[in-house]
Amino acid sequence: MSHLHSRWNLRSRLRVRASAFAFAIALSSAPAGRAVCGEPSSLECEVLYTTVQGVYVDAGLDEGLRADREGWLEWRGDRVARVEVAEVSRGATFLRVVSRHAETLPAGGDRVVIVVVLDARSASTQPERPAGLRAPGEGDGFVPLLAPTDWMRLARVEPQNVLAGRAGVREIYQWSGDGDDDFSITRLGSSGSLERIDGTPWAFEWSGDLSYRLGDGLQSVRDHDDVRLEAYRLAFYRRFDDRSFVRFGRFVPRELPAIGFLDGAHVEKALSERMRAGALLGLTPARETLDGSVKEITAASYLSFELGASDGPSYSATVGALGSLWEGTPDRLALLVEQSARWEAFDVLSSSVIDFDAGGADVRSGTRLSRQNLLLSWDATETLSLRAGADHHEIPDTEAEREAIGYGFLAPDDYFDDGFWRYRAGFAWRLPASLRIDGEVSFTDSAETDDVLRWQLALTRTGIAGMPEASATLSAYRLDSVSADGIGARLSGAFPLVERRLYLQPAIALRFARYETSGAVFFDAVDESMLAVDFSIHAQWQVDRRWTATAGVSVAVTDEDERFLADVGVAYRF
Repeated sequence: MSHLHSRWNLRSRLRVRASAFAFAIALSSAPAGRAVCGEPSSLECEVLYTTVQGVYVDAGLDEGLRADREGWLEWRGDRVARVEVAEVSRGATFLRVVSRHAETLPAGGDRVVIVVVLDARSASTQPERPAGLRAPGEGDGFVPLLAPTDWMRLARVEPQNVLAGRAGVREIYQWSGDGDDDFSITRLGSSGSLERIDGTPWAFEWSGDLSYRLGDGLQSVRDHDDVRLEAYRLAFYRRFDDRSFVRFGRFVPRELPAIGFLDGAHVEKALSERMRAGALLGLTPARETLDGSVKEITAASYLSFELGASDGPSYSATVGALGSLWEGTPDRLALLVEQSARWEAFDVLSSSVIDFDAGGADVRSGTRLSRQNLLLSWDATETLSLRAGADHHEIPDTEAEREAIGYGFLAPDDYFDDGFWRYRAGFAWRLPASLRIDGEVSFTDSAETDDVLRWQLALTRTGIAGMPEASATLSAYRLDSVSADGIGARLSGAFPLVERRLYLQPAIALRFARYETSGAVFFDAVDESMLAVDFSIHAQWQVDRRWTATAGVSVAVTDEDERFLADVGVAYRF
């Protein structure tokens, strides 16, 4: 039973993660690189670390970022925050969060996209040239008479085989009081791209992990004592001058991320400056393992269009149809819609999936709204932003989902129910004395459990012990789940030190919850309370532009047990 529940919880987390990833598409699809002055461009980069005020990224003046410009921060396909380029150096930038449009921000190591007006004369767009030699029109305008006569030819030569990416290793160890939950995980990860292969417009993109798990704890997981390889992105890609592109390999299409992982081909054609059409065809990997599979053939087509201007009211949408065959038999037909709108201080993001009864479903039939994510945000004043949202998810009743679930002792009705609806509202309010209050309340209406009401409230002070960028946050929240009800509190700090190259995050948390379950075939009845205390400290050291080291320890103590968790890692950018 515990194994079945763990699989169910894993699938739930994957679904929520996929829903978050599919929340919205970018308003601008201009390629990175040289930007037209005044027009926002998309710049992909990596988060170094996140603070309460904003995020530090590994892009700067070389990539065209300039101080005091505002734009959007995109993560997993969502616009998670409106940001301002507060501080910028040649290779790093601090993006101050003006208003948040999502519950969480990316953490160190996450790949993000900044949508902002870039400087067309950034260092990254200028060709290499001999030291001390200015390009025509650069600096004081003086051009040496003896400058190489082939300068303009050199200026037109673009680099080839441009390799950029990240590779790292991380070790995680856990020790418990009785030893039954001890385990360790070794994870090697890498992501990046090889662009302009052999001088052509082709590029190769990759992202994946290699991990190994051992120990007495978590022996029921499928990769215990086994090397596990997961490829998230492994694809060749080419963009054409009119912004059309072709891609093949393994990928998640950003244009319609609700499709999920696909091993196949993706073609998009620019019909005009504001309209694009695309098509995809391939094989869907196994749901839980991402192993290659030939059982499910998936095809999709879509149309994207944009209205309005980047500095005024705007609207964009992508509407697509998805169909699949399971072992040669029609299994799924769905309508996918991604929308984004902005008007003055209002922003709306919406992602919808409507499933039609195309397969042999026998638990649920007919047309159903299987997923809906809606987020509305309003910058009411310069210091106050409000947000509200509604989320819905239910598992489509298809043969592909049935095989991935593996019922065990449970009936299909226990999985293919009406899912859940979650309604939420929140705010962020900047106060005098460098204070900030964040709050949210949510209500979940679930077919599986009783209604759930949660809330959280956090007070942050920036500027601690003479360090203007350091901060401390005190938060409180309600715990409410299937069998537990309680409260929690947490005090945490964020301290950028040594010219922001060393980042420390200490924290202490307390949780008190009451657990109540009724007896069943698989487990005994429980009616007890528990107090838990957590201590932790994490550090990230930016050794130089390429090397980053991380380390952390945490200790959790409850009435009956204790746990010690340590992790250490190193990453290299190339």
